[in-house]
Amino acid sequence: MAAQPAEKRATLSSRVSDRLNGRRASARRSGRAPSAPGGPPAEPHRLAASARVLAAVLLPFGVALVQTEYYPHFTWALFYPAAYFSSRLGGTGAGLAATAVSAFLGLFFFTPPEESWPRHGYYAFVPAGLFVLMGAIFSVSHGRLKKVTLAWQAATKELDEVFENAPVGIFIADLSGRYTDVNEEACLLLGRAREELLGLRIGDLLRPGQESRLAADREYFLRTGAKRVGEWDLKRGDGSFVPVEVSACVLPDGRWQAFVRDLTERKRAEEAQRRLAEAQRHDELRLALESAANAMVMVDSRGRIAASNAEADRLFGYGPGELRGRFVEDLVPERYRASHPALRDAFLHEAGGRRSMAVGRPLVGLRKDGREFPVEIVLTRVDLDGEKFVITSAVDLTDRIAVEQRLRESEERLRLLVQNVKDYAIYMHDPDGNVTVWNEGAERLFGYRAEDILGRNIATFYTPEDAAAGKNESDLKAAVERGSLQVEAWRVRKDGSRFLANVVTTPVYGRDGTLVGYGKVLRDLTEVKRAEEDLRRTVQDLEGFAYTVSHDLRSPLRAIQGYAHFAQERLKDKADPQSLDMLQRISASAVRLDRLIRDVLSYSAITRQPLELGPVDLDKVVDHVVGLYPILQSARLNVARPLGAVLAQESLMLQVVSNLLVNAVKFVPAGRAAAIEVRTERSAPGKMSLIVADNGPGIPRVHWERIFQPFARLPSARGVAGSGIGLAIVKRAVERLGGTIRVESDPCTGTRFTIELTEAGHER
Repeated sequence: MAAQPAEKRATLSSRVSDRLNGRRASARRSGRAPSAPGGPPAEPHRLAASARVLAAVLLPFGVALVQTEYYPHFTWALFYPAAYFSSRLGGTGAGLAATAVSAFLGLFFFTPPEESWPRHGYYAFVPAGLFVLMGAIFSVSHGRLKKVTLAWQAATKELDEVFENAPVGIFIADLSGRYTDVNEEACLLLGRAREELLGLRIGDLLRPGQESRLAADREYFLRTGAKRVGEWDLKRGDGSFVPVEVSACVLPDGRWQAFVRDLTERKRAEEAQRRLAEAQRHDELRLALESAANAMVMVDSRGRIAASNAEADRLFGYGPGELRGRFVEDLVPERYRASHPALRDAFLHEAGGRRSMAVGRPLVGLRKDGREFPVEIVLTRVDLDGEKFVITSAVDLTDRIAVEQRLRESEERLRLLVQNVKDYAIYMHDPDGNVTVWNEGAERLFGYRAEDILGRNIATFYTPEDAAAGKNESDLKAAVERGSLQVEAWRVRKDGSRFLANVVTTPVYGRDGTLVGYGKVLRDLTEVKRAEEDLRRTVQDLEGFAYTVSHDLRSPLRAIQGYAHFAQERLKDKADPQSLDMLQRISASAVRLDRLIRDVLSYSAITRQPLELGPVDLDKVVDHVVGLYPILQSARLNVARPLGAVLAQESLMLQVVSNLLVNAVKFVPAGRAAAIEVRTERSAPGKMSLIVADNGPGIPRVHWERIFQPFARLPSARGVAGSGIGLAIVKRAVERLGGTIRVESDPCTGTRFTIELTEAGHER
């Protein structure tokens, strides 16, 4: 029985060691070095991070290429998303680099001459300055959020490992005194399962009559906040009581924390000392010393060691019998030896005859090899045959102090991390929604000081309508179901003002998987949303401007076409062939430009026109397109009827089908008869795929995505009339209808387009 707790601690230590050794062995089998928790990331992660940074920095160049090709009159519209996504993808450094690159490109390559600095002076740099400011805000915000998240995870993981592997029992209770977390050593100490301990009150485990002491200690903690050490009796699972030493304190968030050490062996040793004093016989005394689990040393009135047990020999590093006859000062460091005899003599003559030393403040012992170690001492004076002896019980505190120090350091790092983050509100609350942790960033954002908000419910931060609808409870439930919840919602400050916030809610679980609370990171989105709304309005204005300009250009083009045709008719018998050829080129160019403007108007109108979905008969759409375009009459068209009906808008489906069918005929090489196949398939429940396949020259795989971009023309399309915007119209129309389009092509067999839409009759 005396060795049972030691065996349990050894078993726990063995299990921890086995887990570590297993991880190292697994690392050796996989051919890589094992990494400690919180260590450097694996090589693939570093490569991925480097790739993200590179992609983030190169993104503005990609935007510049697209803008040069298709939107040369846009100055900053496309660079704002580039700066945002670069900072989101690569972090602060990459975001700032991308912002600088974008500012340089926008200022020196895309600013119109009439707005450049030679004409406007320093006012021309105002848009660039605003862009750099927004890019810096994006970059710093994303970088700080990433650092805060990684530091939070590392500190929490380190704290969890120290907590679970501690060789002493650790109990944590909430403000009401209910246990919210315990480690494995605490379960072994009390012979109870973790689930059985969680939820119990502190008083439920005390021996009857000790509740008054608990109330006094609670008042002491709340008044001073200092640590307190004392001895208590805790109830085990079998109903028996175990004596323990409790070192308790109040954490910064108001919870109770206690380090609990089993005193069973010490109590047994003390009881053995009492029996030794009563026995008055040396042989029985030595036998009792040997049976004690703690290190036991018996010293006579002259300070010489009369007896010691095997544990004392091991603790101080001596062989069997080597301690006998030596002065007890040999076990004390040199700096304390001069004063030790006087202290020893004083104890021999003081009343009481028993003293516990180093409870809460460890003494120092000296081993034979000169190494010092912290030790806890209990002294008992006994009289044997008229001679006074002091029996010393010693316990090595090295492991316990190391664990307590690591835990204090981890808690301090976590506290400093939370408190020093000022740009984000970070707080925690228990499962009932009562706030337990509150940082300076939360104080700045909400206006509540920690002493004003701790213990209050999070419904305080919700708008009255959201609180009445139970939004605070539904958010917590969703966070548990998904593992984490990120929302954008309105929150209320102390002064009643509202602000839009990005809120990340993460459930926090105990070692046994029990929910112990929630952690929240909150960021004010007011300025971000205002900037996004300004950008959205700017984009809409630009689209409207492009639509208006394209529409107004058609009137002078019609005049050019008319005058060119009139000049050809009047001069066909008078002008020389070269002049007539020039007039023909003018007329043909005007026709091509008019067709291009018409296609641009169609492309822009797709997103501007109202969308009215309904059943569309694909057979009628195909028949209408074939009758509308004479070029299709020469093709071998194979339609697998009936095609069926989809949920769409007929005008958009006519644009989609006409562009696909006309392209299938236009791009067939000379000397080859065009063959087109049109059919449908049910690709998924409620979904229908429209397939258009041709026997054209095929499209190289590298161009499969590019062909859907406006004005994209492949080298094989040279000499074929067209604006290069047809497939872009098809893609935008399909996406407007809620569908998808993909292409498959082979140089030998041709190209196949597959459009997936909702089947008519299956709309929600």
